[in-house]
Amino acid sequence: MERSRATFPTAFGDAIRSVYDHFHKWKAAEWSNWCQIFAPVYLKGHLPNEDYKEFMTFVSAVRTSCDYTVTSSECRDIRQSMARFMRYYERRYYRRDWARLSAMRPVFHSLAHVAECIEDVGPGWVYWQYPMQRLCGLLTSKNHLSFTIRTEEHVAAGLDGEESEIEEEAPRHVDGAKIYEIYIGIVKAYQNREKGKELSDIRLSETSDGIYLKGKAKTHVFREAETSCLQTFFDTELLLKHITVFNPSGEGAPLMPPEAIPSSTMKRYRAVFVNPDQASESFLVPSADMSPRSETKTASWVRYEQVLNEKEVRANVRVDEEDEEDDDYTRSAFGEVRYFFSISPEEGHVEAASRLRPAYKMAFIEWYPVYADGLLVYSDVREKPKLELVPVEDIKELIGLLKKEQRRYIVGKTRSIQWKRDR
Repeated sequence: MERSRATFPTAFGDAIRSVYDHFHKWKAAEWSNWCQIFAPVYLKGHLPNEDYKEFMTFVSAVRTSCDYTVTSSECRDIRQSMARFMRYYERRYYRRDWARLSAMRPVFHSLAHVAECIEDVGPGWVYWQYPMQRLCGLLTSKNHLSFTIRTEEHVAAGLDGEESEIEEEAPRHVDGAKIYEIYIGIVKAYQNREKGKELSDIRLSETSDGIYLKGKAKTHVFREAETSCLQTFFDTELLLKHITVFNPSGEGAPLMPPEAIPSSTMKRYRAVFVNPDQASESFLVPSADMSPRSETKTASWVRYEQVLNEKEVRANVRVDEEDEEDDDYTRSAFGEVRYFFSISPEEGHVEAASRLRPAYKMAFIEWYPVYADGLLVYSDVREKPKLELVPVEDIKELIGLLKKEQRRYIVGKTRSIQWKRDR
């Protein structure tokens, strides 16, 4: 598991710790990640097939119950899935044998009431204990419960980079109101610092698509393969918009004159994808070429939409039933973002430039073929990537990789990517 630390984004949670060595120290958030993300990957091949199948039924119910919105029909599915898993577990492991009674932990009984709790008081996020556990961790992070109190004035000063702290020793019995005050102060300081760090220049610009290219920039001269990708992209754009460009070279030559394609651009450090209606769906993607090299974290892998060509459509390359009515014939693809940039045709070369976009936000991505392992999706570490030019708006989510032997299993923030649903 710990081999996957470098490819598990910070936005997904704490650094991965081995379940074998550190399970007794795991926090609630780590157990949540284990159930929804890690276990489906690392238990596959170790559990008997029948056990793994029933365990995945339980995992599916947990994922649904952790959603921010749970419908009545989903509550029924949760109740049925939990009941099915409990019956199977009791039949498989307990077997009504007194000697096996230790396998029936009291906490298992709570699974029977998950759907009932959701119906009574709402989804799990309303009352789960992750925030309280974080608070306890903050209060006990220093010896003898010493902690830092940050007043409103200190928080304000901290936003300017001049943080001032007051060390106070906690009494043996800490007043609940005081704990709450400390917690709120720390949370506000963290939120303000993160907003100032990640979104500082977003306030200075407006964009209709909710996508911002930001951070440090660096001049880059396009290589031959990249220029070829740009040529293909602009030709396709002109064809889709039914724009006729005078082509003195005659039929069969590129629609976009080669001299209209810029020879260089400014690499951008990262892209921020903001969803104003659902903050939890916003995410940030740094580019691999512009990120500092680190052995601890890399977070440049993404899932994006890829349009199938005519040959792939005829071959019926993994087009799901629900997508068969879609004329676009798109599928999910996975790769690592090399860098982001903005580009537009050189002035004076495109006759119908007014009908093209003023600028295109693009990303060069190293695309890797993926394969199915049951419901899971993985790429082979021995395969070489293929360079692709992708409009930034086609990027749908940040993903992580879990390494297992020669495979890299693809996971999302709260789930392992599944072949049928995500492909």
